[in-house]
Amino acid sequence: MIDIDDDAIVRRRDTADGRFLIFHRVDLPSKSTLPWSGVVLDTEGDGFGIQVALDSDGEAWSACDLLRIAIARAKAEEDRRLGPLVLDIQQHLGLALQAEHRRLGREPPDHLLYAPGALPSPYQWTVTINGPHHLPLCPDPTSRDEGVAPEQVLMVLEQAYADAKVPMAQLRWVAIAHQHVKVALDAERQRVTVLRGVT
Repeated sequence: MIDIDDDAIVRRRDTADGRFLIFHRVDLPSKSTLPWSGVVLDTEGDGFGIQVALDSDGEAWSACDLLRIAIARAKAEEDRRLGPLVLDIQQHLGLALQAEHRRLGREPPDHLLYAPGALPSPYQWTVTINGPHHLPLCPDPTSRDEGVAPEQVLMVLEQAYADAKVPMAQLRWVAIAHQHVKVALDAERQRVTVLRGVT
């Protein structure tokens, strides 16, 4: 487990089934628009730490990065099992990504790579790589196995948009992206609940 000073913890959240997310302060450039920049994610095996910034030049996961990862996972789930909830997730995350591009005034290049993980999975990939960073997603569609659950990725995004302190001209786009991420988060929780009732 990653050791975090209590004074550095900004907030803790939990997924619907109890996986924790601890948002905490770590050293990042002063231009950061968030009151936290580190997140420890409960992977059901240990705590996995990531750094997050609304905007990033590669030193942390950006909002665009996390949105693209969540969209790619939803598309992988669509290939595995088509359903209205996963289509809703893709639609709203796509609209959130469009709003993020409008906020930035540009579409940042996509440097993300996707690779298989160590655990068996119905998905072709479960690990996202961005330069020196990697994010191991849960290989199980019902988010029961070890790894970062898609719900956690969406919760990080939702918290980032809720906490972001951006210039007035960007507030509208942050609010739009935030709303679409919240809808996608609700749909992801419903998707997992439905799958767990089936399997």
